[in-house]
Amino acid sequence: MSYIIQSINKAISLDNGREIAKFYDIYFLAEKKHTISEVSEDNVKMIKSEIWRDSMNFIFQIPKSPSLQEFSSLYIQAILPLIRNFSTITIGISVPILKTIAKGLKYFGSNVNYNDSVSTLKKMLPIALKSQSSKNPNVNWIYVVNELLSLNLMRNQYKDAEMLLKSIQKLSDDAACLKGCPLDQLACHYFLVGRVKVVSCQINESREFLLKSFHHIPPTSIANRRLVLAYLIPVQLSFGEIPSEELIMKYNLGMFVDIINSVKWGDINLFENAFTKNQILFIKLGIFDLLMKIRNIIILRILTIVHDHVFDNTIPITIFQAALSIHREYSLSEATSIAATLIYEKLINGYIDQSAHEIKLKANDPFPILTN
Repeated sequence: MSYIIQSINKAISLDNGREIAKFYDIYFLAEKKHTISEVSEDNVKMIKSEIWRDSMNFIFQIPKSPSLQEFSSLYIQAILPLIRNFSTITIGISVPILKTIAKGLKYFGSNVNYNDSVSTLKKMLPIALKSQSSKNPNVNWIYVVNELLSLNLMRNQYKDAEMLLKSIQKLSDDAACLKGCPLDQLACHYFLVGRVKVVSCQINESREFLLKSFHHIPPTSIANRRLVLAYLIPVQLSFGEIPSEELIMKYNLGMFVDIINSVKWGDINLFENAFTKNQILFIKLGIFDLLMKIRNIIILRILTIVHDHVFDNTIPITIFQAALSIHREYSLSEATSIAATLIYEKLINGYIDQSAHEIKLKANDPFPILTN
């Protein structure tokens, strides 16, 4: 009997999930390719458990696969017997197995086989959720959910991501269910949820989740914190909150410097130049619509300067038009339309007197976002 088969049988007997999970680790399979390829079909038949025998039969074919596509296909076939019989697998084995398989499927979904990988992760989700609802404190669900969300976002499948979040909302809102989650998985989960909320323009929720993610990441993990800040900074700016220069320097976020300065100074031209310069990056990050909201914050800043200048809650649109036109010409109708957008977005309290061509601001809290 092959020593590999002996180790598998021993791990099954001892409920050693980590040992078994190694054979579903794609990097382990690649590293031990030659050793694993020596296991024969007769050897596989000597695995004690029928479930693991059916699964490992495909695992031990992987070293002979000629391509990553074939590797992926065999890997998914190896998972299916486990999914069908997961209720018979002990918790000691199921936890590391779910975690390892979810990572493997994320890899294949990112590189070669998106549809089948996502489909398999979806089949695993009810299993992971069920194991969480039992007395298992190791919250398997978060591994599957995080990898599935990552794949959804990678392909811009935001509706699928939103549907997934709705399906687990009660679970993710339950502090007891989150308590046992590893901090790195919690940070990842909050970050992914924050990204989904950014795209759907649920700005309050996105700020909440991104801040949670940032604070769950150790200060030494500069790269991970930088990634979160790439979303958090525009979210904060949409509330009129300006990050410090120290923060920008520390995390090398220079692409936001001119965006931030445009908000501080009310310079719409500076914003548009900075946006055009980094447009591809901003679209790739999925923060295009959010930056358009920030553009409205800049225009609001211009209006507040005009308000301070006229020292009155009635502002002639012609004066607002002149302030907008410092760097490029805006027509009266454009200025009126922009003011109407600020009112619609609830960035200002007031209305437009079309006959008098005036913006009428409420005396009480005319700029609620700045007050808050």
